[in-house]
Amino acid sequence: MAKTIKTPNEMSFLDHLEELRWHLIRSTLAIVIIGGVAFLMKGFIFDTVIFGPMMPDFPTYHVFCDFSKLLGFSEAFCNTEPEFTVQSRQMSEQFSAHIWTSIWAGFIIGFPYVLYELWKFIAPGLYDNERQNARGFIFIASSLFFMGVLFGYYVVAPLSINFLGGYSISDSVVREIDLVSYISTVRAAVIACGLIFELPIIIYFLTKIGLVTPEILRKYRKIALVVVLLISAVITPPDVASQIIVAVPILILYQISIYISKVVLKRKMSNQVKEFNDYRSKMNEKLLADNNKIIKRIFNLDTNAYAAGALDVKTKELLGLVASAVLRCDDCVKYHLESSYNEGASKEEVMETLGIATLVGGTIVVPHLRRAYEYWEELEKQEG
Repeated sequence: MAKTIKTPNEMSFLDHLEELRWHLIRSTLAIVIIGGVAFLMKGFIFDTVIFGPMMPDFPTYHVFCDFSKLLGFSEAFCNTEPEFTVQSRQMSEQFSAHIWTSIWAGFIIGFPYVLYELWKFIAPGLYDNERQNARGFIFIASSLFFMGVLFGYYVVAPLSINFLGGYSISDSVVREIDLVSYISTVRAAVIACGLIFELPIIIYFLTKIGLVTPEILRKYRKIALVVVLLISAVITPPDVASQIIVAVPILILYQISIYISKVVLKRKMSNQVKEFNDYRSKMNEKLLADNNKIIKRIFNLDTNAYAAGALDVKTKELLGLVASAVLRCDDCVKYHLESSYNEGASKEEVMETLGIATLVGGTIVVPHLRRAYEYWEELEKQEG
């Protein structure tokens, strides 16, 4: 017997959990398979990749050395012989490090597939326009992640190793670093930067759901600058060149995030009037197509009630706006705002009308007042 395929609307909570479980299983399986390949490449993973940033011929040190000389700063990176040794003090430490490093390598390399499985789980619950707006999500998010990983590996990891490995509180202390400690330093730099570089993607979705606006990001930009400089000061040697190298890309990401938030909000606002009218027209047609006499009579009564009579149409629409705001019906408020606008109502008249509605309805109307003001601005922009 063929298995019945349910739509997202037909699935129960347990069905969704089952679906999520299979996405997680496939993601984990991909990480394990890639990690298994990495496990077999022990020499390359450890000698070339993991221990690369502590070697004096690591390419980053040559670039940093030239950059420091160019700016006239400290030449600390021009002599990068490791001032410490890496040791293993436990019987199973190397084997354990080998396994976990392979798993993390599987996660990093398999990150696009993990995102793909996540997207497959989320996508069915989105509207068509939301899926279209999110096209390229996997490619962009993966690209940002790999850029962050490369930045962490070639910039943050060498800076951290050079500074922390060479830091000494006394000549009496022998710098013999545990293998696990060394690997965790490299891993933290790589994974953390990979996730930090996802900031534009995070801001995009936070703006879409209304939790973040460009104004909020601009307001806290100075605080973000201080935080970034503090982080740079902690993870880099105590010289200006190193702090600039780490801070600048993160600040650029923050500025890009502000721009993305602005674009998302602008698109969201510019489509608000059109989307409302398109949806209203489409659903009204469907309602009337059912030929329900009660609904048709209500629609007809509504049309006639707002026709010119002892009161002109504009006055009636403003009265309808008051009642809609007091009843906290956002769709009704939008309709009467647009109708008032089309009848030539000025901004001053509309604001005075909404003020009366707030007085009658109380402070609970204020959130609807904000959305009404926002919608009126969009109506004015369309004229321009």
